[in-house]
Amino acid sequence: PEVAAGLEPGLLVLTPIGLEASSPGGAALPTDPGAPAILQITSGSTATPKAVTLSHGALLANCRQIQVAARIEPGDVMVSWLPLFHDMGFLAAVSSPVALGLELVLSSPRVFLRDPLSWLRAISELRGTHCGAPSFAYRYLLERSAQRALPALDLSSWKVGCVGAEPIHGPTLRACNARFAPLGLAPSTLTPSYGMAEATLALTMKPYAAEATSLYVERGALARGELALDPAGVELPSSGEPLAQVELSIRDPQGEALPEGRVGEVWARSPSLFSGYWGRGREGFSSTRHLRTGDLGFLYQGELYVTGRSKETIILRGENHAPAEIEWAAEVAGVRPGRVVAFGRANPATATEDLVLLVEVERGTDHDALGVAIRRAVFERTELVVNDLELVPRGTLPVTTSGKLRRTAAPELFAKLRGRATP
Repeated sequence: PEVAAGLEPGLLVLTPIGLEASSPGGAALPTDPGAPAILQITSGSTATPKAVTLSHGALLANCRQIQVAARIEPGDVMVSWLPLFHDMGFLAAVSSPVALGLELVLSSPRVFLRDPLSWLRAISELRGTHCGAPSFAYRYLLERSAQRALPALDLSSWKVGCVGAEPIHGPTLRACNARFAPLGLAPSTLTPSYGMAEATLALTMKPYAAEATSLYVERGALARGELALDPAGVELPSSGEPLAQVELSIRDPQGEALPEGRVGEVWARSPSLFSGYWGRGREGFSSTRHLRTGDLGFLYQGELYVTGRSKETIILRGENHAPAEIEWAAEVAGVRPGRVVAFGRANPATATEDLVLLVEVERGTDHDALGVAIRRAVFERTELVVNDLELVPRGTLPVTTSGKLRRTAAPELFAKLRGRATP
């Protein structure tokens, strides 16, 4: 009721109970492209979830942008198991097929979690061409299929498999390509992308039919906000190029545009941008009507490379570090893939931050030996010292409804585990 009261008069607000009691047909929907179509809830991975108001025009604009980038054609088949309350699940797997006239094959998240190969079987048997999932799903698929022989499947129909909603992990993409190439998976199928609820869904995608690419960069320069290529450096996968009618720019804290190769906040303009947060107006927009994403990254040869979130940046010895790089470095044997949280904790004695890790571990793991292995791996791969490490059982780390780690909730959890109040 409180949501309906805050919307424009005449808009139809459906509830599950009301929908069950309604008769077919119903009231005519508004045709104004600027009228609100849906309220989409942000993931809440970096802040309290907010309701994003998306217009009919924004929804259709992003569907068409994705259609062009993914080369969606008549006869293509969308396959999805994603929950419909997730933006990738609802907008990519439901709105796009409806708007573009595609066949949709819809499964349940529970089926995927119980048997991840069911996803590939559906693509093979029903000749799926387009689908996508967060990065963790591809890691989970690899993990659950590692100790078994692959079934006789044909993935040659799979044209685009979007990878998004989380930081792109280059080793996972390469491992998937190697593992499933014998089943007909093309090296160009897995498609890194970048977007957010405030942009309806996607802002960038890997160019169609091209293979996913990465840059290898010097870690120290990156920490200073600069780009220096180094074949032995840290890997940064590309998130692809801007979709049609998307304008990306990289800005410094004062809002000034930065040149190619400089790290700053990603600003975006697109016909798919939201109208505002429900009840909070146009918070998040700059005076030039750009969306300030809160993400850090740089542009290089027309493609976007995301380095982290401004709110999550860890400052160690005066240098900025993205949590994702540290978290991947900590994934040694015995650590649950994708279940590491890194954050900085203020240390008054040193006037800097300590590096803290919360790590979910597999059952039966030797905690002492694993702790040593994690600290060693992080130092060898990032040259950073882990000041505090907490090993926790499966299911302990805070996550959003879409499975993303809630890094902003990690300090409070760490404080509870250590029996003290959050500073």
